[in-house]
Amino acid sequence: MTSPIPVSLVSGFLGSGKTTLINHILRSDHGLRIMVMVNDFGEINIDSELIISAAQNVLSLANGCICCTLENDLIEQLEQLLSSPSLAFDYILIETSGISDPARVLATLRYPRFARRLRVDNVVTMLDAEQFPRLEGSMLELARAQLTDAKLVVINKTDLVSEAGVEQLRSEWLCPDTRSYATIMARVPLQLLFDPSPDIALVAPGQRKPQGLHSEFVHWSWQSPQPFALQKLRRVLAQLPTSVYRAKGVLYIAELAGQPVALNMVGHRSDMEKLDTWAGAQPCSRLVMIAGSATTDFDTIEHALQDAIAVSN
Repeated sequence: MTSPIPVSLVSGFLGSGKTTLINHILRSDHGLRIMVMVNDFGEINIDSELIISAAQNVLSLANGCICCTLENDLIEQLEQLLSSPSLAFDYILIETSGISDPARVLATLRYPRFARRLRVDNVVTMLDAEQFPRLEGSMLELARAQLTDAKLVVINKTDLVSEAGVEQLRSEWLCPDTRSYATIMARVPLQLLFDPSPDIALVAPGQRKPQGLHSEFVHWSWQSPQPFALQKLRRVLAQLPTSVYRAKGVLYIAELAGQPVALNMVGHRSDMEKLDTWAGAQPCSRLVMIAGSATTDFDTIEHALQDAIAVSN
């Protein structure tokens, strides 16, 4: 069965840096064929030498990305993209309007008709560090609503405020377990948006291994042939330190011994999806985590995972 295509949303109030982030992604070497759905081509500053071809509302780019304008009927547009034999892509990135609530787009992506075809991978909300504290009334309410569904909050334009101002934003407007990243010009490391080259088989079962990624990030992996107890595992994932931005992998769970479970955790939200079968492979949990600090206590995380192993009767 074909795996569902992962989808990420980029939301945020007007002027927060959504389009700057899209431009950053389009110019990056991520190794993914991304379908980018944007509100207006006019704001996307793509150098002409990067454009291979342009047809109607679709741009084909030299790095394998495809860019199209986001129209009113999202359902119809997604259906056209998914059924078009001429468009080859393995990731969808949607930029929502600065005056819209991303919850509506999320609800569309979760319609039954897309259940086996699309999977919400990430919800990134951009926050203007200078302007956000100045919002009032309905504008403030909308900006706060955009934060509600965020798996990752990008605090942008931090060169315009003090470090204390950034921390005040975090303490006043973000929940304690919200993952956030402070940046300038929306320069977000791609590992926080999506993992361009996931590897969930780096070490032998029962071992784990940290690896360097970006100068600020560490890639940590762990495997075990023993099944998890589901509720214990959920508690471990809920209590991961905020320095852990992403976790993904395949899980062996005692209550679902015959089915592997795919894990995708971004920010403080964990999504688990049952897969078909182990297809003859030996059941084994394989996890990868991306942390924003080399001082993240992976030993404690490893002990917590071990404690979540189901007890044999």
